[in-house]
Amino acid sequence: MMSGFRYNIVVLDSTLAIGLEMYLGSNNIFYQMLTIPRYKSAFMNKQNIMPDAIRFWMINEFPYMMSKNDLLSDITYMGKISTLLMPSYLMFNDTLKAQYTQKQLEYCTQNEFNIWSYFAAQKLLYTTDQAEIMKFTADGPFTTALAKKLRHVLVIG
Repeated sequence: MMSGFRYNIVVLDSTLAIGLEMYLGSNNIFYQMLTIPRYKSAFMNKQNIMPDAIRFWMINEFPYMMSKNDLLSDITYMGKISTLLMPSYLMFNDTLKAQYTQKQLEYCTQNEFNIWSYFAAQKLLYTTDQAEIMKFTADGPFTTALAKKLRHVLVIG
């Protein structure tokens, strides 16, 4: 489909539509002209079509049930969706599955204990404060709550 640079994937009933203009290549001039942020355009390439299609399809098939609506539930839900991208026959590398650069993924792997420790120490795992949850789950170039420590590593530039 042509979405006018609005939608990567649209799922409706038994239809999955792909906005091909959203996958023209990370450095496409149209993205620069439209002032699409670099952290978004970095993943706007043909390699991300299939992972995005599966991710959006699964989100549509298995909608998030907001029974607890805490940070841990949000993280767990997206983890389950990401797990569906992981079977070996799909052949996606980890950067496509996570939508992280290699540098970001390596940092998170190396600092997994520290990141989880931060959540636990700050008593954030079971918070239901949506403003607090958005600090860690909202779309953006980096995680604002961890920005001071991680920005030099996690910003896509």
